[in-house]
Amino acid sequence: MAGSVLIDMWGTIIEPFKPVEAFRRARVRGLLEASGVKPSEEELDRFVKIFSDYWTRTNWRRATTLEEVPAERDIAEFLAELGLEPLVTDRHLAAYSRPYVEFTRPRDGVREALEELSQEFRLAVVSNVTYGPMVLESLERHGLIDYFEAVVTSYEVGLRKPHPKIFKRALEALGARASEAVMVGDELVDDVIGARASGIKAILLGDPGRDHGAADAVVSDFRALPRAVRAILR
Repeated sequence: MAGSVLIDMWGTIIEPFKPVEAFRRARVRGLLEASGVKPSEEELDRFVKIFSDYWTRTNWRRATTLEEVPAERDIAEFLAELGLEPLVTDRHLAAYSRPYVEFTRPRDGVREALEELSQEFRLAVVSNVTYGPMVLESLERHGLIDYFEAVVTSYEVGLRKPHPKIFKRALEALGARASEAVMVGDELVDDVIGARASGIKAILLGDPGRDHGAADAVVSDFRALPRAVRAILR
């Protein structure tokens, strides 16, 4: 096959259909129950606020250092802030993953576009995510896993897009060269500017003009992706 396509996960392949607050409440309730705590609604409100504050601080750390803070550390630090034993079990990890898997769905046109692209190009997911197994679980749940030859995440690499190491790892996984690849994503800095800095062409999934000229192409509908990819890689 001629050419490789690297595709972001969150906001590109899948999108949430519930608000952020629902994600946080489900995750916090699950983590507490995994630790043997059954909070009242009032207690849950307080714990969700603590988790939101923790998440804001930790995401700032991720954004400024590009170092991933994995789920195991996320969970242990959050439990410690609540005065609970920071012991992370499989039950905690399942609770952490559940909202990501159950409260998201593929974007319109994703399946059709991936089917078309996979006939001509080698595909890999390249995702900033705190727990890699939940990306695999989501792809399997939605019947998309077989379209991809590789799934590369910041959880395994230890560094987040736009760091060049994660793009390099994806190219290595596909046996591809940067000049023969294109990155697709909805984030200007992480996906477009990060890829371009690594010598990879980039397509922004979003409204026209949102790339400020940085992308090789902009598409607002996933169904338009195969044509855009062909125009760049052929």
